[in-house]
Amino acid sequence: MDYENLMKKARQSIKEHDKIDTENGFISPSLNLMICLTTAVAAIQAGIATDDFEPIAEGQAMLEEALELLKMLIPSLDLE
Repeated sequence: MDYENLMKKARQSIKEHDKIDTENGFISPSLNLMICLTTAVAAIQAGIATDDFEPIAEGQAMLEEALELLKMLIPSLDLE
């Protein structure tokens, strides 16, 4: 699977998990920076440990969400 498709699948998976969390009364990890970062690192570690690119991609997608959240909270961080 190429990188773009892998990341697209990872982002979709995160959206589905966030929806399930929200529907069940839990805060989605993407709305809480510390949970998002912790979950991202754990996903990347799991992917590396098992040679599985899907959790690595999900971890990267979570880190991208964390960066977007930080940019909203601290606009001066948007260096683009």
